[in-house]
Amino acid sequence: MNQNFWLISQSYIKKYDKVLKFLIGGIFITILQVVLLYLFTHTFKAWYLFSAQLSFTIAFLVSFVIYRDWVFPGGEKASHHQFVLYTILTIISFFVNGLGMFVFVDWLGIWYVYSQIIVKALMSIANYFLYNIIIFNK
Repeated sequence: MNQNFWLISQSYIKKYDKVLKFLIGGIFITILQVVLLYLFTHTFKAWYLFSAQLSFTIAFLVSFVIYRDWVFPGGEKASHHQFVLYTILTIISFFVNGLGMFVFVDWLGIWYVYSQIIVKALMSIANYFLYNIIIFNK
């Protein structure tokens, strides 16, 4: 029974390896971004939208390395080409993040930390497919 469970678990892990790594990397990056957001807003008393965008930018730099080297290794494109595409997508995401934060905080009245988690989760779903198909494709 234990051995069958282990074999089935390994099969699923191998089958969904990229998705699992993306989720683990994404959770790490989200935690980093939310901690920085809270630190900048609460500790340094920065405006929540400024804090959101600054923490987003820092998380962007960390996420590129994690996604390129760990989640989607061995893509065909040169690293600088991937970085350009990743930067373009991130600039678009930067504005989507700001708009999402504004809508969730100012219009819907949701606390800025919860809002960032919601916005990040929604953006991550779309980004997985864009990263896999366009940026880090093999």
